[in-house]
Amino acid sequence: MINYFFYFLILIILMIGTYTDLNYGIIPNKLVGPFIIIGFINKLFFSFSIDLLITIFIACFISLFLFFMKIWAGGDCKLYLAIILLMPDCFVESSFYGISYIIWIPILAFLIGYFYVIGDSFFQKIKQHKKSNDLKVKVKNDFIRYLKYYIVIIFLNYCVNVFINYLNLQINMWLYTIIIFGMVYFLIKASVLESKYVIGIIAFIDIFLGIIQIETLFNKRQLLIWLAVILTSLMKHFNNEYNYEEIIVEQLKPGMILSTSSSYIFFNDTLSKYKKISDETLRSRLNEEDIEKINDLKNKRDYIHKITIMKKIPFALFISLSTFMIILGGMFI
Repeated sequence: MINYFFYFLILIILMIGTYTDLNYGIIPNKLVGPFIIIGFINKLFFSFSIDLLITIFIACFISLFLFFMKIWAGGDCKLYLAIILLMPDCFVESSFYGISYIIWIPILAFLIGYFYVIGDSFFQKIKQHKKSNDLKVKVKNDFIRYLKYYIVIIFLNYCVNVFINYLNLQINMWLYTIIIFGMVYFLIKASVLESKYVIGIIAFIDIFLGIIQIETLFNKRQLLIWLAVILTSLMKHFNNEYNYEEIIVEQLKPGMILSTSSSYIFFNDTLSKYKKISDETLRSRLNEEDIEKINDLKNKRDYIHKITIMKKIPFALFISLSTFMIILGGMFI
């Protein structure tokens, strides 16, 4: 019965958090604070499993990591922390493909967010009466890129397995995943995967290995690694592309947040009265006085016409949808 009480609290905080995020662009501390305290006290005095506490610690670390990397905002971070601490122990201890349900929440949230970006981009094209060929090209390129990742992961997974078996080593699944993940990203950074010849040779080897043993092509471990690589790529897409929007100076409104690069332009200009460096968080929201100073410099400098601001993403909505889907899905798995 107590579990339903905590599910009810989660429902309340998600509904209110989504509403305030959509309408005001903020998730107030006075909303999430009490829920975090209630969840913390509950886990502190009534959760005795070491494995449970480790899972909660990992989830909290992920939340804070995403915040400090500026992949999601402080409000989203605190909302997820509240969910982690309020979630009943039976839910936290349940897993899908060896990963706790609470860790699946941000994973699924980013996947939902990715499709939101695609849908929003398509809508903007229709709204602007433009062809959506560039969107089709983007989706096609994403598919090809992720397919390349999987081709490489199959090959690396086989090579590392052979090496481990030869040395008769025992490696934890998480450590194994990190090793393969690191190797894939090294190849991405080194632009090795841009070569059609390299991908062709690796794909030929994969097919040969698959003929010998079909499990080489499809197994749980490399599918999880592939998902981790795709998720990281999606988060990078959010951070580098969709988090920013270019507008003309006249469109600036109170509450908007300058990108760090735009704030440096004003900070370094000798004629500028705006001397703040944006950290791209809510602390850097513009007020009327700030906008007046920016417009004053625009009238003095011809090069200042467009600036880059932070584009608000309603991530609380994605977290809410992800949480509801995983809770409902967990009931039937």
